[in-house]
Amino acid sequence: MEEILGRWSATYQPSLKVSGYFSDRSFSEGDVSFYSSFDLMAYEDDNGTIRIYWGAFLLENGKKIISQMNINDFLDAITDWIQETASGEGHTVTDITYDISSFKVSPCKINQRKMSLGKVKITIKGRVSAQVNGIPQTKRFSYKSLVTFGPKISDTPRHP
Repeated sequence: MEEILGRWSATYQPSLKVSGYFSDRSFSEGDVSFYSSFDLMAYEDDNGTIRIYWGAFLLENGKKIISQMNINDFLDAITDWIQETASGEGHTVTDITYDISSFKVSPCKINQRKMSLGKVKITIKGRVSAQVNGIPQTKRFSYKSLVTFGPKISDTPRHP
């Protein structure tokens, strides 16, 4: 477990699709900190916008990291993304709510020989409801993010 604790570099490749509205992809960098309390914090610098995602983890036989993430942190990022995209097209989107049908975080493999971490895929699906230019609308949406770990940056996790 000691080998996992600390701060690891990470790249984030999120994509968001709102049916009949838009589909977009992004790329950003950051890191993930694993704490001895079995908490984790993912830090993402999304082109100057700092995003923090909290969760908890456990080790499965020393070969995999199983994570449970706080969905609200992701929904905040999705809300920002929808509003920024709408604003860029001259629309106003307010009163955004979500009906989640699926939220999955894949396990992360640990390469014991190289002491490196693999990739994590985060998927959220459901319906999003909002006022678009004052008109109520409900659409299906899907969010996917591929988190790829780089080398360990420090044995000390990022200070929350």
